[in-house]
Amino acid sequence: MNMFIYESSVGIRADRDTVWPLLCGSTMTLPPPLLLRLGVPRPVACRLGKDGLTRECITDRGRVEQRILERRPSELLSFERVRDSVGLDRWILSMKDTFLLEDAPGGMILTRRTEIEPRGCTAPLLRIALARIHRYVHRNMKRLAESGHSAEGSPRSEGHPRT
Repeated sequence: MNMFIYESSVGIRADRDTVWPLLCGSTMTLPPPLLLRLGVPRPVACRLGKDGLTRECITDRGRVEQRILERRPSELLSFERVRDSVGLDRWILSMKDTFLLEDAPGGMILTRRTEIEPRGCTAPLLRIALARIHRYVHRNMKRLAESGHSAEGSPRSEGHPRT
């Protein structure tokens, strides 16, 4: 097996109740890095399925359907790719992601772990692309959480609780 793991973390000055909903549904609002403008599928949004057992990642090239493997609200969300319309089958055999939220002074640490089994000799390119995707998603989550945006990316109203 040719599986590899990529893990990255970001500190976020916000609480669990602000960060967790972003993992379940958010829209990426920052401009993408160059590599994601050159053809690597750029994450645009993610959302949980109505059944609570699935998750969908929308990219600028199509959709990635995911099965939730473990969901501990405000702590951990783990899922695996089931199928997609992006064409990832040309590049990977399997992909599993886990988001973990941990308390830290002044906020949270959001860690993302991706376990990926590349197809053929695509591992070097996937390692580069995966690092850029992690960084892009982390930057967006951090910005959304710290700027008071809701899970769908729109600003929260001041003085009103989020629903």
